[in-house]
Amino acid sequence: VQHQYRGGIYHISEWADLITVHALPGPDIIKALRQEGKGIFLNAQMSSKGNLATPAYTEETLKMARANADSVMGVICREKVFHEPHFLHLIPGVNLETKGDALGQQYLTVNEAIVNKGCDVVIVGRGVYRAEDPQASAALYRSEAWNAYQEVLAR
Repeated sequence: VQHQYRGGIYHISEWADLITVHALPGPDIIKALRQEGKGIFLNAQMSSKGNLATPAYTEETLKMARANADSVMGVICREKVFHEPHFLHLIPGVNLETKGDALGQQYLTVNEAIVNKGCDVVIVGRGVYRAEDPQASAALYRSEAWNAYQEVLAR
């Protein structure tokens, strides 16, 4: 993982301050990346139908995060999984236009992700990069997220 981070074709260490990793390799992946001095988000859940991130996998990922709170900033998840306020919840599979695709992707709206699922940050892919005007689309998602966050604060 250090080789991929420092070198490889993408030279991730040159431009990324935060990285996401799967917990599948075990806690030593965190140990290796801790040496790089970057913040880590662990993939605890996934948004595709039939994925193998079982509840047991998620629980083990959360244990790894708690044991490495000096480096792990939070998790990629489909719902709020921590009660500790210092961990962030980043939710993938957010789209305002569709609920899914023919390949098993399952989407949530921004409001569902933040208000109903309790996540802190939405991860939007196709809703922005496939939009006719990606900049305007990104601004719309940002506005929707801010409004959802304001709704949570008003409770």
